[in-house]
Amino acid sequence: MGVSDFLARLLIRAGRVVLVLALFPTIGYVACAQNGPPLKVGVWVKPRQPGPQTIADLETTVGRKFDYSLHYERLRAPFPSDAIAEDKQQGRIPIVSVNCGSIPDVASGAQDDALRALASSMAAYGSTVELRYCWEMNGAYRHIDAADFVPAWRHVHDIFASANARNVRFYFCPGAEKGRAARGLPYYPGDKYVDDIGVDVYDRRGEGFDAMFAEPYGVYAGIDKPFIIGETGALASQDQATFLTPETLDLIRRKYPRLRGIVYFDAGGPHGDWSLSGPGLQAFAAFAKAAQR
Repeated sequence: MGVSDFLARLLIRAGRVVLVLALFPTIGYVACAQNGPPLKVGVWVKPRQPGPQTIADLETTVGRKFDYSLHYERLRAPFPSDAIAEDKQQGRIPIVSVNCGSIPDVASGAQDDALRALASSMAAYGSTVELRYCWEMNGAYRHIDAADFVPAWRHVHDIFASANARNVRFYFCPGAEKGRAARGLPYYPGDKYVDDIGVDVYDRRGEGFDAMFAEPYGVYAGIDKPFIIGETGALASQDQATFLTPETLDLIRRKYPRLRGIVYFDAGGPHGDWSLSGPGLQAFAAFAKAAQR
């Protein structure tokens, strides 16, 4: 076959590809979304009847192991708890939400004995730990000023650095209710003191994932850190069946490239019941399995 014949056939094939993409423009978009980086998925499970009693029960229902397991711990609680020790055995990364304590006491060094013990225990744990110290520090219910919080956070970080706790990642996670995401920025302690950032946001009105996270993701876009959604949920009575789906994953990979993980709060709360059930559970299962690819 001569060069002219080869070029003619190549042009014909290229024309066919252009025609297909013109007729079906979503083909390229779907391929890009499905080939994006894996998204870590985690949960916090509150035992309930009927429903899962443990994270392992929900893993069986969903059909995969979770990457993250969310925990809430007191500053002076022994570490690791039985549940966190199980995370290590099962290959999950614990996100440990440690309560604030007295911020002035933390900053002044009055809590150093508890912090050193925690740092030593977490270092001995060996595997990765996401330390979500004083999460939602900007929430009105916390009554914490940014000027007090920043030195306290830095002091905690320095104690862990002195303990050589290199497996511990400092995860800055303010609350970010719609229209208020920027209120967390004054609390940011600086790039030197943070490994991951994220927010807690719940869909209280059935507005959907993008309506909830476009604003906070944009607010923190100038901080070059991996982004993890620390807590989220949707009401079963509203948009739970469309909140986290394979289509949401496509959106995340297209519009939220720094988003590396998401944790679903599978429980009830003071502002609604976020517990996964029915079509919402089915959609979440499909989302969680698609995120592995």
